[in-house]
Amino acid sequence: MKNEIEPLTINGSRIFDTIGDLAEAMGTTRDNVNLLMAMPGFPYSPVPGRKKPIYVEYKVAEFLGSITRYKPKR
Repeated sequence: MKNEIEPLTINGSRIFDTIGDLAEAMGTTRDNVNLLMAMPGFPYSPVPGRKKPIYVEYKVAEFLGSITRYKPKR
């Protein structure tokens, strides 16, 4: 049985080290996460001795909030 990952939250303190876990928390695909990662300003933290960076939950949630535009209904 696979453990489900809780959705991404602005108050979260988790650290994601794989794109797959981040995609699951965001409720999207790895391809969509790769598109977000290619955007300027996407938050990540390089770790000495690791090839891949880590992604802090609340920073990713803040970034998503900053690029999301809500259009009010008329």
